Amino acid sequence: MIVFTIINEVTDQVYVATTGKTPKARWKQFVDAASLGIKAKIYDDILEHGAESFSVAEFGVAMDREHSRELLDEAMEQYDAISLQGVKTSLDTIVGETPVRKATPAKAPKPSSMDLVKQALMSAGTTGTAVVSQAKTAAKPKKAAAPKISTGRAASSSKEKRIKELIAQEKLARETAQKAKASAEADEMAAIMAKIDSRATSSYRRGR
Repeated sequence: MIVFTIINEVTDQVYVATTGKTPKARWKQFVDAASLGIKAKIYDDILEHGAESFSVAEFGVAMDREHSRELLDEAMEQYDAISLQGVKTSLDTIVGETPVRKATPAKAPKPSSMDLVKQALMSAGTTGTAVVSQAKTAAKPKKAAAPKISTGRAASSSKEKRIKELIAQEKLARETAQKAKASAEADEMAAIMAKIDSRATSSYRRGR
């Protein structure tokens, strides 16, 4: 899921939206829907200033829905942006009753790899709580503070340049944090497996 921004170059108003395809394809849907009479500020802006008065830029790529919500919140806070989540782009989703979806039976959650490791530690004679908690503490990367855009008016081109630079910095920071997290998790798993091997060896020696 891609989180992206839409900037009105005339008013400096920033909107934030998500898409599973490309930001430009999603933006075209908003442009096409502006003439349908759907009530939303983005459509008022498009009709008043024209689609050519807007620029579209990628903010970040989300791995899942929770990550997508986090990126949306970041963009809204950082740029004082308006979220386009829930804004309709076609009349058939507005006119008539909303179709009722049948509830699907809840599936039992599959045990995670960390749960399986904990079970292995328990069978080896320990719950593994101390090892796991210490590893998790070391694995959590510190979240870099998001740079703030100063308030006040500036030339549209200058503001767009600053926004794009900040987006690039945010993207690099997120990628660095993800790599650090993956490395920490690998170290964590290695420590846990070493603990299991050590206890298994001790049990074998006691058995002899």
